[in-house]
Amino acid sequence: MSSSNTVDEYAGHHPACYIREGQHCSCGRRIPGVYPDPPVREAAEAQKDWPFDTDADRDDPLTALRIPVTGVYPLWNYIATFDRGSARPTDIEARMLASFIEEYKACYLDDLDDYDKTAMAKRPLDISGAMTTTFHKWGEDDWSYRIATRPYGPVWVPVAPHWRNGQNDGVEIGPLPLEQVMDRCQQMRTGRSRKHWAEWKAARPEVFGGAA
Repeated sequence: MSSSNTVDEYAGHHPACYIREGQHCSCGRRIPGVYPDPPVREAAEAQKDWPFDTDADRDDPLTALRIPVTGVYPLWNYIATFDRGSARPTDIEARMLASFIEEYKACYLDDLDDYDKTAMAKRPLDISGAMTTTFHKWGEDDWSYRIATRPYGPVWVPVAPHWRNGQNDGVEIGPLPLEQVMDRCQQMRTGRSRKHWAEWKAARPEVFGGAA
């Protein structure tokens, strides 16, 4: 679909999306207008079994766990991604990443109707109207995250190791293991959803080790 389509034509594929020009709709696609419609998206639309083209790595082992492996600025509205420029996660860290995505779906998307749930499950990766969270691993027990729509502040929280304890480190934390980074990320959520995250972790001691 090219950027010549009108917003109404583009929105028509998903009547439940309440969108304005230049925004993302709830099914994860970007509306032509304020943002350019990337050429990669047109090629991706023709690949129904893998609509993400090169935005996410199809053959990465993490993809089998429904973890998108992307760059720092993914084009699609994935729930969460792993930065392909990172050090590789351990098996337990990969399970944490997959569980982070599943928890979001259980907390925020459980009330979707059966049609939308079926359509979401058919995609090889999970997308939604979420603000994509990208995780980066610098080294052993040294992780950061970023929120895709954050317009200011550091790219990563905690900041990259070479910036820590300097003028660009406004938070002065780190290094942190993945679970603690996820906990910090969840602090932005409301009371109900933060409680859901705590209960989700507590029910999965084989994945989460109980980091504060």
